[in-house]
Amino acid sequence: MPNDLTKMTGAAALIAILAGAPALAQDMTQMDTDQSGTVSEEEFTTGYAANLSGMETWDTDGSGSVSEDEWATGAASAGSATGNMAWDEQDFASADADRSGDLNPEEFAAVLFLIYDTDQSGDLSADEYSTYSEEQDAMSGDDQG
Repeated sequence: MPNDLTKMTGAAALIAILAGAPALAQDMTQMDTDQSGTVSEEEFTTGYAANLSGMETWDTDGSGSVSEDEWATGAASAGSATGNMAWDEQDFASADADRSGDLNPEEFAAVLFLIYDTDQSGDLSADEYSTYSEEQDAMSGDDQG
């Protein structure tokens, strides 16, 4: 029963994470500040961090960062909701660049970037950005895409 409660809590958190999907899944042209036709990691991290509504939902204790437990719950739910197995491959310790034991907004956004930069080019192409946007919409229940 406690495990079921944890799963339900994680699923509810995931749904709430992206309830504001339009703010999170900004139009690519809004994030592509240099108008290169791709979104760099810096552009993505800056654009995502400016709209923390997603991270705040993962941050269930309200600390302003995402703990390893919060990450594990959210990532498992995200992978399940989207079918994107890249969520399962993310290692919290690697994501925690400053070794604080929590993910700050920039670290959190950097992990999202790695998940969607599937060709590992260092930029999100229009197709990769579209996948990001569609998955954000799917997780929020906004499948109008």
